[in-house]
Amino acid sequence: MPKHPRIPQPFRFFIKLVTNDFDWSHLDGDYQEIFTEIYQSKGKAAALLWIVKQLLNAAVIYFSNAIIWGQVMLKNYLKTTIRNMRRQKVYSLINILGLAVGLCCCLLILLWIQDEKSFDRFNEHAGQIYRIITVDKSGGADPYFAVTPLPMAPAAKNEIPEVLYAARTTARTMKLYNDSDNDNFETGIEEKGLLVSPDFLNMFSFRFLEGNQENALDSSEKMVISATMAQRHFRSDNALGKVLRTKSREFIISGIFQDIPRQSHLNFDYLVNFNLLEKEGMDLNRWMNISFFTYVLLQKEAHVQDVAQKITQLAADHLDELKPTFQLQPLTSLYLDPPYKFDNVDHGSRQSVLFFSLIAAAILVIACINFVNLATARSSRRALEVGLRKVIGARRSLLIKQFFGESLFIVLASTCLALLGVILFLPHFNSITGKDFSLQIFTHNQFLISLLGIVIFTGLASGAYPALMLSSFQPAKIFRGTHRVSSRGAPLRRILIVFQFALTIAVVVGVLVTEKQLRYLNQKDLGYDQSNLMAVYMGRTMARQYETVKQKILQNPNILKATATANLPTRIQSGSTVNDWEGKSIDGNLHFKLMWADHDYLETFQMQLAAGRFFTKERRSDQYEFVLNEAAVAAMELDSPVGKRAVINRTEGTIIGVVKNFHFRSLHHVIEPVALINDPGAFYGMVIRLKPEVVDFQGTIGYLKDLWKEFAPDLTFSYTFLEGALNQLYQGERIFGRLFVYFAGLAIFIACLGLLGMASFTAEQRTKEIGIRKVLGASTRSLIALLLKEFVKWVAISNFIALPIAYLAMSKWLQNYAYHTSLDAGIFMTASLTALLLAVFTVSYQSFRAGMANPVDSLRHE
Repeated sequence: MPKHPRIPQPFRFFIKLVTNDFDWSHLDGDYQEIFTEIYQSKGKAAALLWIVKQLLNAAVIYFSNAIIWGQVMLKNYLKTTIRNMRRQKVYSLINILGLAVGLCCCLLILLWIQDEKSFDRFNEHAGQIYRIITVDKSGGADPYFAVTPLPMAPAAKNEIPEVLYAARTTARTMKLYNDSDNDNFETGIEEKGLLVSPDFLNMFSFRFLEGNQENALDSSEKMVISATMAQRHFRSDNALGKVLRTKSREFIISGIFQDIPRQSHLNFDYLVNFNLLEKEGMDLNRWMNISFFTYVLLQKEAHVQDVAQKITQLAADHLDELKPTFQLQPLTSLYLDPPYKFDNVDHGSRQSVLFFSLIAAAILVIACINFVNLATARSSRRALEVGLRKVIGARRSLLIKQFFGESLFIVLASTCLALLGVILFLPHFNSITGKDFSLQIFTHNQFLISLLGIVIFTGLASGAYPALMLSSFQPAKIFRGTHRVSSRGAPLRRILIVFQFALTIAVVVGVLVTEKQLRYLNQKDLGYDQSNLMAVYMGRTMARQYETVKQKILQNPNILKATATANLPTRIQSGSTVNDWEGKSIDGNLHFKLMWADHDYLETFQMQLAAGRFFTKERRSDQYEFVLNEAAVAAMELDSPVGKRAVINRTEGTIIGVVKNFHFRSLHHVIEPVALINDPGAFYGMVIRLKPEVVDFQGTIGYLKDLWKEFAPDLTFSYTFLEGALNQLYQGERIFGRLFVYFAGLAIFIACLGLLGMASFTAEQRTKEIGIRKVLGASTRSLIALLLKEFVKWVAISNFIALPIAYLAMSKWLQNYAYHTSLDAGIFMTASLTALLLAVFTVSYQSFRAGMANPVDSLRHE
């Protein structure tokens, strides 16, 4: 084996020369005489130039030798590693498979985390864009509103110097058709888009494919559409300059932009100038219209808190009845922030990102623990090798490099298997998470850097202790037989197994609690029967004759009830500040959610009255009536609310009844005060209760479509089921729960894999002991119990560590829900029993083999 090349003599001479401030007179060395002669005859510059030449020549020779040495050593390391793996196939397979599964899990979780954290970061000025948030302390338990006053954007841009651009937005769905449809509105396509200020295009980095971005939205007659929408309406024709129409308006296509990236909290297919609302009769300077979203792009040096204070001061002069404050929400954190009131964004969860980061770390640690345990357990087989290498001159640093190299080789082999696993499981992973990852991720710099970091961390974490321990063996003790490596690493192995199973038990508790909470969300009584409820959109034409429409609907034998309304319980978008009611005994204002409902609402939803009565069909148009929920009555501190006067939604009326509390938001939130109002002018939808077992569902839908054509020929019939809307509220939790179960199962598999390897090693190490015990009369059952006892003890200790930690972690997680399940003792007992059974099942086979072995074979070589 070639020796490692030493630092050449020119380098050593130059180092001495530099450290002595180029005073060569007292330096010893082969180069002093030549250096002195050149210095005295040709000067200092020539002498230094001669040194530089010597250094370059030496460097070339040194690195050439280093490369040759590295090639030889690498070949040697590979031979040694492969030879050891062949000799101990089972342990090598367990190591590689365990690390491969752990790395595969980590990479999949890493993909998901990076995707969740990448939302909106494709925008060039993402760090300078903020959404304005309204904070109204009278807004109940949750004072944060995603909407702002209508004139906020232009006022902020004109009066606050730090604001470079400001845009107000609102969603708009329009049915559009082009000239080729022959003015047939029925052939149009419903498209979802945004009404935006022209500054919107200067703030966000939505790439234009055609058209001039500068003037694309300078009038309300222009429309910018996505490439997909252009293909949908115009197919292969050039869409730029073409016309798209609604029933009453037409738009000229002034630009085509690339489809919105999936990692955007905004999702739209077209943009129209916000001033369209003014043409439709809306006063764009009305500050009390707090229903729109506002984005601002600040100067780089702007102080966010100062700008927020200026916005608050700006609005204070215009909002006489309300005194809200305003905050700036960074665009880069908007997706992972919790949803505010009236938010229209499908949010992620920062807590889910944290949980999965911890799961990834736990899985990787469990896999590394397996590696360390098996490496230290097998160290007795490497002791003679280490002793021989040291006797023939191998330094400890060389041995450390060798053992680190072996660890990295195994990690690299595991990484290759892990990448193969990622490729195979990526389609299924996409279906679970709703993402669209492709094999192109392997070309992304961020993923490659993360992969390299994980590989290096895993190699160092799993190889550090075995390398340091194996290289510390003393040859004298090894050859005298006084070196006991198996007992030396035993305490560490026990600690690591305890820690490993503590992590596993904590993960099992997490899975059980998550599953129980999801069942609780599905089974919780919401205060109404959400099954078989179908919501349909009527539009203004049908809403004006909703009673006639309702009677026609009820003629279908598959329909039980129908009610006119303005919103589903899951989509309450209106609210009102309430500060005046009869018997008021509290200071300040209250914020009520508003729901519009006709007299059949209670029976259709199967809600329960707590007091008073509900609306009747014979209502007086000059008399306002309110039905409150129990939360509203409690907030008003009224003992007998029925018959009391109140001013709600700026209208004075009488409280005629109290409905029992019902959930209209997800169970993350407490039930807030709600006022139900019977105002036909606000109705635009209908909720229909179908029979529990509809025999002819398609026939019923066909009946309703024909009814819609009769009353509103220009309106497309569309419907949604309330159960689907409720399920959407917990879509994130369901994805989280499914991923948690999958990755927890893999973590348990890795832990059991490591335990299997340790059980095999333990049985092998105690072969002689087992043989002697059998000769002395020990039964097979007692020998199996002897081997199982040690592992069961470790698992029992793991429970004492894991259960308190798991309890605290899951208690904190459940606090995110205003309504949640309980942490009963059964969950922790199940987790403990599961871990115990897994350990027993994993170890039993090796224990049985050891107990059934022939003692003659065990003692033959003694």
